[in-house]
Amino acid sequence: MRVVLVAHGYPPELVGGVELTVRDQARALAGRGHEVTVVAGTLARAAAADGAPAASVAEAADRDPATGRALRVLRIARSDLYFDHWQKSLFPPAAAALAGVLRDVRPDVVHVHHWIRLSRDLVATAARCGVPAVVTLHDAWTSCPVAFRLRTDSAEPCDSAVGVVPCLACAGRVPPRTPWVTPEAAAMLLAERQRDLAAELDLARARLVPSAAHGRRLERDLERA
Repeated sequence: MRVVLVAHGYPPELVGGVELTVRDQARALAGRGHEVTVVAGTLARAAAADGAPAASVAEAADRDPATGRALRVLRIARSDLYFDHWQKSLFPPAAAALAGVLRDVRPDVVHVHHWIRLSRDLVATAARCGVPAVVTLHDAWTSCPVAFRLRTDSAEPCDSAVGVVPCLACAGRVPPRTPWVTPEAAAMLLAERQRDLAAELDLARARLVPSAAHGRRLERDLERA
């Protein structure tokens, strides 16, 4: 089976819970004889194309230490600044770069572990390429612009539904701030973000969570199964 795993980073450049989970999954699949390609975000920046937004793809390799079987690691770099910011979660050049990978690899399935640093339309991109996708929701990013469900003014847990109130004020405290974006424009950006992420979840063949409790919380926050 040909499998593409997608995440916001991959070791050794970025090492966190999701990144290590993806590495372990990729190596285990390769060790079982599957053809594995990892597509990852990166902190590196691509060069802009004549001033226009762009994305570049850099290839590396990893190996299952138990069997020695190799797998590909493709890092997609964005040309813009502050690409982790919630207002910039859609980046068509990164989606186009993923589409190019899918046309080249022709995988049987895409497993999206995260959208950050890439683009929020990864499942839709796979669908347009005729590839089924599943997603794992490791955190609360799909239901919280700052990902952590903690209020930025008090560090208290947030139980509010995603919306103009309180999300814009809460996310607005996280740098870099964007005072040039009007409240009306910010409200539209938030609505578009949640619309696109809802479409991602609807298009996914399966929605996976690391625990039942996390799943119940996401069902409540996203108001969907």
